[in-house]
Amino acid sequence: MPTSRHARSIACLLLTCGTLGGCGSSSPPDTLGRSGPDLAPADFVDRDAKLVQVNAPPPRLPVTPDMIRGPIAASGGILDVTARPGRPSDPSAAPSDGASGLPAAPAGPSAAMMASSASATPAGPVAMVDMKVGDINGKPVYANAFLDDMADQLRAETTRMRRDEWLRFTREKIEEKLSREIRDELLRAEAIGNFTPEQKQGFFSFMRSVQERVQSQSQGSRAATEERIETSEGLSLDQYMKRREQEELIGFQLREKIEKRVSVPWRDIRQEYERFFETFNPPPRAKFRLVQIPATKTEAVESFSKRLAAGESFATLASDATLNAYKPDTGGLEEREIKGDRAQGAFFGNEALNVAARTTPPGQVAGPIAVGDNASWLFLESIEQKTRSLYDAQMDIESVLKRRRTTEATDRYIAHLRERASISSTTDMTRQLLTVADGRFWTGAR
Repeated sequence: MPTSRHARSIACLLLTCGTLGGCGSSSPPDTLGRSGPDLAPADFVDRDAKLVQVNAPPPRLPVTPDMIRGPIAASGGILDVTARPGRPSDPSAAPSDGASGLPAAPAGPSAAMMASSASATPAGPVAMVDMKVGDINGKPVYANAFLDDMADQLRAETTRMRRDEWLRFTREKIEEKLSREIRDELLRAEAIGNFTPEQKQGFFSFMRSVQERVQSQSQGSRAATEERIETSEGLSLDQYMKRREQEELIGFQLREKIEKRVSVPWRDIRQEYERFFETFNPPPRAKFRLVQIPATKTEAVESFSKRLAAGESFATLASDATLNAYKPDTGGLEEREIKGDRAQGAFFGNEALNVAARTTPPGQVAGPIAVGDNASWLFLESIEQKTRSLYDAQMDIESVLKRRRTTEATDRYIAHLRERASISSTTDMTRQLLTVADGRFWTGAR
């Protein structure tokens, strides 16, 4: 029985191979017989199905003006235009170049176009064409982007200044910003150029963590973060992060190249203190109050004397214009420096008043004193003595010296970077930017 089953299996296998074309045997397919007609590859194709070409281009869509309307931002922005496909003489046509499927470029201006140019109307609001004024280390400087953040201020000043004043003010603003942008760009490029691969990776990770922290303030929502930054900074999230990146790069470069190398020894602190000793230890200042009443006004003199004896404040009495004829609006206040010995000082032109100023103790009143036709009283309110020891002043001195030396070192470093960089003439860039600003803000406001 096993032999019979094996024989039937072999027979079925041989029959199947013969039907499909031989199973790799060198014998003709007819040697084993067949039960149907011969099959060809075409027999497996559905003749009713439509042929689909592999990798065929997608169907061509009609081109409309809405599909090709600006603005188109390349490197710095260009005029917002509306393009209409077709030759100028036939606006409705959209001929193809046959290869790319794009509208063919017109050979030149047509007569119809030239005839209608005078009556043509703009398709939208007028937009300013941008203008490249120079380069900073290979980075282009465009007038629109440069003047954008000072536009409101420049427009406002046109209503408050004469033209020559406005031009001088605008030139100064342009020069300040141009100098700052040159400085920032050179430091940013130098920082990136000096990064090792490990530092680049570390900085990338750091900036990613900064963005995550910024978004975490809005519960991690990018949309909420965009809205918050747009409201507070007037920037998109990408613009804000770009600014943060530049700030971090500039700060890193200044710390590495300048701040770490600036030191202020103790000897320099002591010399600075001795050099400006009087600044830290100014002379004492005496604060006097003076009342003068014409001697002919006996009632006023008596009233003043009684009120003073009753304990009324001298400053209050000195501020009473019905009594005091000497600076009642300030309460008869006079401040004098005490240089050297107070007993030898010169405080007032009148000798009697001067003697009183030299000898009257603080908090006491001298008078009445005859000064011309007036009865005068002099009150020494206080003597203020402000002194600072070297110990108390050392931190402030160190801070001032370090800031000064850091600024000087930074200026030298920037000058060195500028010598190696490729920068367009700042004079030419300033002149072109001033011309654009003049036409846009001053002339535009008139």
